[in-house]
Amino acid sequence: MSRLKTFIAAGGAAAVLAGIVAGSSAALAAPPPARVPLAGSAAPFTTHTPAAGHLPGSRQLTIQVWLKPDLAAAQRYATTVSTPGSASFRRFLSPAAYTARFGPTRARAAALTTWLRSEGFNHITAGAQRDYIRATAPVATINAAFHVTMKTYHATRQASAGPYALYANDRPLTLPAALAPTVLGVTGLDNAAVTQPVR
Repeated sequence: MSRLKTFIAAGGAAAVLAGIVAGSSAALAAPPPARVPLAGSAAPFTTHTPAAGHLPGSRQLTIQVWLKPDLAAAQRYATTVSTPGSASFRRFLSPAAYTARFGPTRARAAALTTWLRSEGFNHITAGAQRDYIRATAPVATINAAFHVTMKTYHATRQASAGPYALYANDRPLTLPAALAPTVLGVTGLDNAAVTQPVR
């Protein structure tokens, strides 16, 4: 083999080896799956109320993760079912029929259940209409799953939990990008008393 051919062969092998190394490095350095903030998932009082401390990591909380129904289609049906002269006038749906037609799919409920279980939640059950998934976990598990810190807060005139310590997540929850579009909201992460405005 001539020196030129030897040089070309050696250069090709080096390029292949460099490609393998680069590919392996890229695989090792691959970022974790993207996460998406869940709009409206932080209690408003957490933005202006001083935190008093952290909720103990061992404390158990039960939450409800609400799944999005097909609201646009349900609203269209509600309009036609209440419009005299329409083909659907007064053809009201049973809860089961509403779920079958507009509710979250079994696949979406199953995907959320699988994720919650993989994150360490237990006692996972779905609502009758699959509109929410209920799950229980220690605060430490909740913090890790949603990338938040559960904190206690000083009570104010605008936000309190009565005789109990006020608590909430300190910032908006985040969810895996594949799940986020199917989730409407999460309840059970703060214990602020509901206040009714005086009129």
